[in-house]
Amino acid sequence: MIFIPTLLLVLSPLVNAVAINTKPPCNDPTYLSGIDVEQACKWQYGPEWRSRKQYSILGWYNCWDWRCWLDYDTASVNMQRYCEIEHDMTESQVRAECRGHSLWGWQCRKRV
Repeated sequence: MIFIPTLLLVLSPLVNAVAINTKPPCNDPTYLSGIDVEQACKWQYGPEWRSRKQYSILGWYNCWDWRCWLDYDTASVNMQRYCEIEHDMTESQVRAECRGHSLWGWQCRKRV
């Protein structure tokens, strides 16, 4: 029997719930975040840019990470600026489970 770790997120009423989905596997960071990564890529780099998964090492564990892509160009997503400017929120980290280990993901949170 193959064990697939579950994604554990603690959601509060202050969290922007856009794009949060807890059903897919935990090692896909789309679901570690309340941020629509595809829209963040388009917002930051232009409408022709897309988001794409990239296998990488987060901490000591092999997990999926998200990058922005255009043809052969790649760039990272500035989630803090996207949260602040597009949603008038601050970014913050949220603990999540990946391959049996606790890692950090991102979400937009309302300013207090």
